Amino acid sequence: MLETFDGETCHDPWSGPKGDRIFSVMAGNWSPGQTTPIHDHLTWAVVGVCEGEERESIYRRTDDGSNPKRARLEVVGERINKKGHVTLLGRAGIHRIDNVSIAPSLSIHMYGLDIGTAERHSYDPVTGEVSKFVSGYCNVLRDEESD
Repeated sequence: MLETFDGETCHDPWSGPKGDRIFSVMAGNWSPGQTTPIHDHLTWAVVGVCEGEERESIYRRTDDGSNPKRARLEVVGERINKKGHVTLLGRAGIHRIDNVSIAPSLSIHMYGLDIGTAERHSYDPVTGEVSKFVSGYCNVLRDEESD
């Protein structure tokens, strides 16, 4: 289990056959009111809501991407994802998730790479700053297997 994005609890149940790392599946457990920064995945993603309600804001870069440390973003969509909803994001997808439930929410995430080891980006919509991050994992079973 790993706390990221201001307290989001992530579990990495599976990352493909040992040594494969071509995709990963994880669970996100979100406290009421919890939010992620605006971020990308740099791969395809499938996210399914299992419990609660999550507001998803979708962004698009409006700059030409020539400065890797700066980005201009605009909101191109926002929706409330309820139990049973599935979101598909492409490689260029940029979004933010907020738990708008009065109870914790739970979602299952599948990515087209080992998301815990991938360098990704978070975006500050006010300053335009783009920051790099690696979310990592903290899964005792997996950590012991990789030693």
